[in-house]
Amino acid sequence: NVPIFSHDNMMVNEFLEVGGDAVEGFITMTGADPNLDLDKYQEFRKGYTEKTGNVIDMITLSCYDQTYMWAEALKQ
Repeated sequence: NVPIFSHDNMMVNEFLEVGGDAVEGFITMTGADPNLDLDKYQEFRKGYTEKTGNVIDMITLSCYDQTYMWAEALKQ
């Protein structure tokens, strides 16, 4: 059994129907609000803006989340 991580684009009925039991435990990420009131997001947003001069967007926040997902998977 290998954990599957993906963006929410994979969450369609066909994926679940074709995958059947093989996709049991599938972990997906959905879009997040860049203004989320969680300390880790606010720290990331502040650091990102200070370092790059850019405002955080949905793609950047998605990559941030996916990095944490992969790190957690590697720990397991």
